[in-house]
Amino acid sequence: MKVLMTIYHPKDRGGAEISTNNLAKSLKDAKIDVTIASTANYDVKTYNFIKFNPAIQPFQLQELYLSKFLSDIIKKEGIDIVHAQDRLTSIGAIKACKKLKIPVIVHFRDYWFSCPESTCLKRNYQYCDICSFKNLISCGDKKILWNLYKYMTLIRRCPEILNSTDKKIAISQAVKDKLEFCGIKNANVIPNPVNIKDFERANEDDIRNKYQLHDIVIGFIGSLSYHKGIINFLKVAENISKKYPKLKFLV
Repeated sequence: MKVLMTIYHPKDRGGAEISTNNLAKSLKDAKIDVTIASTANYDVKTYNFIKFNPAIQPFQLQELYLSKFLSDIIKKEGIDIVHAQDRLTSIGAIKACKKLKIPVIVHFRDYWFSCPESTCLKRNYQYCDICSFKNLISCGDKKILWNLYKYMTLIRRCPEILNSTDKKIAISQAVKDKLEFCGIKNANVIPNPVNIKDFERANEDDIRNKYQLHDIVIGFIGSLSYHKGIINFLKVAENISKKYPKLKFLV
């Protein structure tokens, strides 16, 4: 089988890119022929497409360019199936596959097709159930026009296109539920795999002694940005620690 994966950002950009690179390498180890299309090289054979500038290249123009770019790879490499990994390449990948009549999978790793900020959080850090013009105004900041553009060109327009895929994968039940709420149906939940061997050298006692953690520890692991919920975590930690002063919180 020959698989083409599509992802926009470089392999060390974040969780989605790291997971995609690991998946590609593991499939290659399993004797599956894997190719990636991206703006930067991955650890398998990679075709590079140009970076987008939405102010010059609107989303629909980007999709046309990517559809042509990916169609050429599919024909050249004899690709059997395409696995799109992110918002910026999914629609172009779907259009290329529909034209060439081969299967396409879309991997939903975030909330991009549900929220212009991919956070589902308002500026007061409260949960936003569904994106609407009214909610965009209440979230208002300097990016209100940019978010409105994404709302009209992605969130309102794309569910029908995304529902035409052969298979949809959501990395969590929370992502699947949000997709369903926004009209993107029948995703299968497959959490990101983790290679346990990468963590075999970690020693709990060393960590506890280093930070003097001798009681129950509650941890937060993730990037320190508001959309990961770190502000809410700190608020909860503050409230809990008033009642249970011996608790420790490790970020």
